[in-house]
Amino acid sequence: MSNIEKHALIEKIKKQTESYDTVVLREDEANALLDELEAKDKAWSAQGDHINQQADRIESLEKKNGELGRALGTAEKRIAELEKREVKLPDINNYLSDVTELTLDRALRLTAEGVRSGDMAAIRAAGIHIKGED
Repeated sequence: MSNIEKHALIEKIKKQTESYDTVVLREDEANALLDELEAKDKAWSAQGDHINQQADRIESLEKKNGELGRALGTAEKRIAELEKREVKLPDINNYLSDVTELTLDRALRLTAEGVRSGDMAAIRAAGIHIKGED
């Protein structure tokens, strides 16, 4: 039914209701109105289904957003804890004072080994895993 036909039919119905309690339509007019109503019902039903799907999707996204927000909060807290950690490395002068009677080459090697050992101990004490150590 075209818009012109719809408007003509609406005007016909309005004129009849102004003068009478009933409306008289031809069969094709009544069928056209029924077809229009059915088409509108289908469209509204489809829109309702789409709205329900969107509402479900929004609910799902809001739930996921909440989960991600909680995970982010946990991660930020853990990062703050890790950033507060301090590692105190041993003073190299402690090693140099112990090697005064050794040759310089041996002293440097022992110093390097001692510093590395002290560094590794401090890193382990901070709870940090050293790659290659199992």
